[in-house]
Amino acid sequence: MRPPRLLVAGAAIALAVPPALADDNLPTLQEVLGPLPGPPSVLLDEGGKKVAEIWGRKHLHVTRLKDIPKVARQALIDTEDPSFYGNPGFDPRGIARALFKNLMAGKAKEGGSTLTQQLAKTLMGDRSRTINRKVKEAWLTVQLEQQFTKDAILERYLNEVYFGHGAYGITAAAEVYFDRPVSQLTLGQAALLVALLKGPAAYDPFDDSRVRAAADRQAYVLDRMVAQGHLTKAQADTASNRAAIALLDARLAQKKTTPARHAARIRRYLGVVTTTRPGLWFKRRVAEVLSARHGARTVQEGGLTVRVTMDPAIQQAAEEAARRGLERDGKRFGFSQVAIVVVEPGTGKVRALVGGAGNTEYDRTMARLQPGSSFKPFVYLTAFARGRTPEDPVVDQSVRFPSGRGRYYEPKNDDGKHRGPTTLRVALEHSINVVAVSLLSEVGIGPVVDTARKFGLVSPLSPDLTLALGSSAVTPLEMATAYAGFASDGVWTQPVIYSEVSAPGGNVLEHPVPRQAKAFEPEPVRMLVDVMQGVINRGTATGAALGRPAAGKTGTTDQFRDAWFVGFTPQLCAAVWVGNDDRKPMRQGAFGGRLAARIWKDVMIAAHAGKPISKFPPPPQASPSVPATPSEPASESWWPFGRDATGTIGRPAVYPTSGMPPGPRP
Repeated sequence: MRPPRLLVAGAAIALAVPPALADDNLPTLQEVLGPLPGPPSVLLDEGGKKVAEIWGRKHLHVTRLKDIPKVARQALIDTEDPSFYGNPGFDPRGIARALFKNLMAGKAKEGGSTLTQQLAKTLMGDRSRTINRKVKEAWLTVQLEQQFTKDAILERYLNEVYFGHGAYGITAAAEVYFDRPVSQLTLGQAALLVALLKGPAAYDPFDDSRVRAAADRQAYVLDRMVAQGHLTKAQADTASNRAAIALLDARLAQKKTTPARHAARIRRYLGVVTTTRPGLWFKRRVAEVLSARHGARTVQEGGLTVRVTMDPAIQQAAEEAARRGLERDGKRFGFSQVAIVVVEPGTGKVRALVGGAGNTEYDRTMARLQPGSSFKPFVYLTAFARGRTPEDPVVDQSVRFPSGRGRYYEPKNDDGKHRGPTTLRVALEHSINVVAVSLLSEVGIGPVVDTARKFGLVSPLSPDLTLALGSSAVTPLEMATAYAGFASDGVWTQPVIYSEVSAPGGNVLEHPVPRQAKAFEPEPVRMLVDVMQGVINRGTATGAALGRPAAGKTGTTDQFRDAWFVGFTPQLCAAVWVGNDDRKPMRQGAFGGRLAARIWKDVMIAAHAGKPISKFPPPPQASPSVPATPSEPASESWWPFGRDATGTIGRPAVYPTSGMPPGPRP
């Protein structure tokens, strides 16, 4: 039987003394309650496994009370409000204690804190210690008790309360701290979540300096359950791993372990999962595209199911390779960021995205960055398509080109030396600048721009000879999908990051099919791929060898501001960039073949684990040719594949480069 309403109101008035200080304009339940957010969108990999969720203002799942384990509900009640089902929303003893302290202090310092009162405080969002706030809290507590059953109050509380690390409600907390559904919480895990309510920051189990306090608070919650007769002491001791943690404390006191190891072992006893799911960058990219197409609220609270193209194993390999690369070479060579894109040739499926390292939201896979010599393959492919062959003789020697007003452009090789007579094959394998610029002058800037456009480069390209050396900024995503076209015998495929979007109930909203276009005939592309294999086998990227057929190209810009390696096998293509957001030069020797290629190799070895070895189609046999006659430049705005996007990426309209960090950009 519910308590008399008069008792409820009297308790509220007693807590609120002196009432004269209260506002006349007391809030109503309708004003503060509001609807809970709808369900977040769920991202599934191609095998149907959940890889991420997209939520809005709150990471929150609305869960029915019956679906929350009884041990979690009991732990909460025993710790926070043992008389919950019998009290009128206020604890008389707590009120008396709070009233005395408030009168002595002349202000509201403390209040009787039942679960209903805590829910009222949560709904108001006001944490101030004022009499007025206490009055409003009491008034809302009365209304909650009048309009809701105790089960409804408990359910709302467990869905609203904040557990730390962005998790609102016990279901989100179970995912954040234990990476499991709320229905699978153990007794110890449920007790730890209740323990966090005392202060999510003060008892943060992810923090080495606070995890021991979290264990103590968990033990306290379990002891409260023993005191209320819902657990035996043996059950509480087992759930809290009390004896094992005491041994760990003794080892630390004897200096037989380090504080970091001590904290890590306590976390294991608590069951806290410290490894994060791979794919944060993928989640952000999908959220941006879907929000542009369906609206942010639909994506955040519409319960969409999205089949993404991310391969969790490849994504994790890319994230780990970026981290290792920074730890290994970042300080030594003076770079702070890494971007990685992995694309599947032929399908356009983006298998992994790493937009940066550390606590950053700026996505460098969509940043326009100078590619350096990794742009040269577009020049060579254009020449091969116009009759040149890899074995054509060329001369690496000083040369200069008129640049107007009596000035000349004189390209330089990285080492300042010249090789004299050589071939186009050797010139690309060893990235000879003079030959690349001379070849661009020969075939014409316009045709090379056309080649780049056919392979999906939509960024602006400068109509001058420095184009051969990668002076025009492009994105890592563009470069990865372009090189994937080389791996696909000249067929360019529009990149895609998801394959299906469904509304609740299964109604399919999108089933994007990427565009494909035959950018080039196979013969010149096979010539190019054959030469690019030589870049890895004996050229500037020998450190990228995988033990299976692979091709690629290094890139390093002036003053070592950018270091690239873009490479591919028949199965996968990956682009890697390293550098600094403020465009600060890296240290001497920060070549793409040294830094980016090493990261690329780490990614690709892991990504190809278990995959059969495949070979590229053989190149056509060709004799040395006569140099072609330069042609007139074509329109640089030419774009053959259309500009609408349905789940595809790569268009500036979908992925604006706004939000770029401060500092000059090329």
